Amino acid sequence: MFSNKSAITILSSLMLVTSALCLPAQARTKTCSEDLILKYGQSCKYKSVTFTVNKPNRFNPGGSGIWSGKYKYTFLINVANGSSRIVKFDSITVRASSSAGDGDKAFDSAHNINGEPDSSLLPHRTVKFLEGFGFRSSRDLTVQVNVDPFSSYAGPTVYWTR
Repeated sequence: MFSNKSAITILSSLMLVTSALCLPAQARTKTCSEDLILKYGQSCKYKSVTFTVNKPNRFNPGGSGIWSGKYKYTFLINVANGSSRIVKFDSITVRASSSAGDGDKAFDSAHNINGEPDSSLLPHRTVKFLEGFGFRSSRDLTVQVNVDPFSSYAGPTVYWTR
């Protein structure tokens, strides 16, 4: 027989394992690596910095901002700095494409679509920002992010798609 303390420890361990197995696929964070392909909403971590690109949202700029392409989409990007270093956005690049080729980056300050932040991200902080792109086709939208948070220009390129 088990003591009460042993039984509680075993039950706690089983609950942790069960809850980890029940996590949806998008809740599991992968390690960012060159040419990793993720689904929108999934995350990857590189040097303690977590990156997530959420699903595209169709956007109607209503005459504001600089947009091209027939199909306009925004993507909410989350960057969570779990490191003790400052993240520099000057070496993090975001691009997008569709089945018809490269997407054109859009800027629309009236809707807070300004691209990657110009400022740095302090340790243990999170930032969310909108990226906008215009496309000639709405099929096979893909976002690629060079996840290099510390200006080494050696980080991997990760892809998010449906």
